[in-house]
Amino acid sequence: MNNQVAIRQDQALMPTTFDGLMEQAKVIFSSGLLPKSVRSPAAAVAIMLTGRELGITPMQSFRSIYVVDGTPTLSAQFIAAKLLEAGVTYRASEMTNERCTIDFSRANGMTLTYTYTWDDATSAGLTNKSNWRQYRKDMLWSRCMTLGGRKIAPDALLGFHTADEIGAVVDPQSGEVIDAVAREIPSDEPITKEAEIPEPEEAIKKPPESPRTEPPTQTRERSAAEERTAIALARMFYARWDPLFPEDKDHEIAHGEFRVTSIKDLYGKVTPQQMAPLLDTLHLAMQHTLTLQQFKEIHGLVYLIDWFPAGYTREGGVEAIARYIEQQAGTPPLENAGQQPLEMPSEAEEAADASTE
Repeated sequence: MNNQVAIRQDQALMPTTFDGLMEQAKVIFSSGLLPKSVRSPAAAVAIMLTGRELGITPMQSFRSIYVVDGTPTLSAQFIAAKLLEAGVTYRASEMTNERCTIDFSRANGMTLTYTYTWDDATSAGLTNKSNWRQYRKDMLWSRCMTLGGRKIAPDALLGFHTADEIGAVVDPQSGEVIDAVAREIPSDEPITKEAEIPEPEEAIKKPPESPRTEPPTQTRERSAAEERTAIALARMFYARWDPLFPEDKDHEIAHGEFRVTSIKDLYGKVTPQQMAPLLDTLHLAMQHTLTLQQFKEIHGLVYLIDWFPAGYTREGGVEAIARYIEQQAGTPPLENAGQQPLEMPSEAEEAADASTE
């Protein structure tokens, strides 16, 4: 009898059916106690199900799991707890503002010493983010714990990453996401120090937004003048893209990288003056036999369209390529990098091009 009561009580706290989970999620969501990033009962259910896979309760899931652009992530503190639960012991043998070293060991005799330095963080483009500047020791520890933990106990962490690893700004004390700026992480291989995707040099600051609703989208047809400007943008872009990627005859690659069906659709979002530095930097990368994928990894981009919200300039992009080439080949930095931009079409030329459409 007592056992049956215990089972009923457990099912009330940890529902065993999807309908039960949904009802519980609705109640918890309506309480207003969940993080602002949880915007619907359905999102709450997704976090609860992820927590169940990890063997934790719903409320602990909301404290430890953060969804960044649809990807569930864990806090570094929770990762450390999961390692201890799996029988992994660790000790920070060095923890300064310049480096963190953690010694890991498992009951089966496996050991690992992992070090993450401020230079590593700088190379990955992390050190301009506010949390990295203010909490150097804590952020070095978090990254060292996460990368080392996945190496010593992949079975315990199940391939999860921290929100910080995919670009979000997190509180180093609680692990809570402050600003979610997602970066794609390949799911078919673990991240290592060498393969870690660099992030933009400046953190993106988003304006506050409502946790419950989104503003309505308003659309209208472009005027004749706006259509001419959109055509001029497209003509300028294709004229400079085609020599770089002659194989992209149907522009499927270009449209995929900018998430549009035509470059004209970028009108109102990107100007020719904003597009030119990206194409200049991309041209330089192609001259040095870098691939499009390498270019995106150097600048921490998932798609080329991410260049604009990341706030890159021509000089910043060229400097990133110069550092990469120097590191990979051991060659001196590119001389006068970024000081000789490609020729841009004049406004008169663009207007003439537009008038011929």
